[in-house]
Amino acid sequence: MVRCTQLLAVFLVFGTAAIVPARAMGEDAAPTHSPRALELVGKWRSLSYALPGGYPSAPVQRPEVQKQLGLTAEQKSKIMEIGFEYNARLRQQNEDRQAYWNKPRGKSPEEQKKFEEENRARDRKGTEDARQWEWEARKQVEQLLQPEQLVQLREIEFRDRLGRLYYAPQVFDRLGLSDEQKQKMKAIRDETDRKLRELSEKIMQAQRDAASKSVDVLTPEQLERLKESTDPYAVPPGKPEK
Repeated sequence: MVRCTQLLAVFLVFGTAAIVPARAMGEDAAPTHSPRALELVGKWRSLSYALPGGYPSAPVQRPEVQKQLGLTAEQKSKIMEIGFEYNARLRQQNEDRQAYWNKPRGKSPEEQKKFEEENRARDRKGTEDARQWEWEARKQVEQLLQPEQLVQLREIEFRDRLGRLYYAPQVFDRLGLSDEQKQKMKAIRDETDRKLRELSEKIMQAQRDAASKSVDVLTPEQLERLKESTDPYAVPPGKPEK
């Protein structure tokens, strides 16, 4: 679906303009948003959309990576503006798709079939468009970086991908790993799984602690209303909620 593709695209995108001189490569100044970036923020009223995808997972958007690459304030600002433009396109595409889905349509089997065919065609076109926008944005960012910065970024991106590939063993199977290598890779996956389980347990415990503290803030009447309003079995299926 388009939405899934957009999320994946947001994870990968970066952006373009002319190459920026490598002055003050070590500076850690915050970027100054351009008028166009601020215009897009104002239009969508949402930094989570205006910033590249709410997209902290994209390496070039992470502060520690920007510092490692030695990005100038000007580079940071232009990369952010590229992200604004990219996500404005995705946001508009999503709103157009939602409007199409909500428009009145016939109820006959023929009309329903026609609508479904048109919707699939729009999905395919949306996927292609999102991929093209991602590619263009990526090339834009590459042009902003100095050659040594681009080499560094690609290595960081590779290591990010590698971390996810541990859960796609078929990728490594194509490399012709020896039995010893396979055992070592399995040990790494098992250790990672253990750490993730421990982290998940800590998160769940933190949520339970927060819930306990929240209960202490509410009055008995408020607590009772909250219980009733959040009980998924309070209203039998098929009956309207009050």
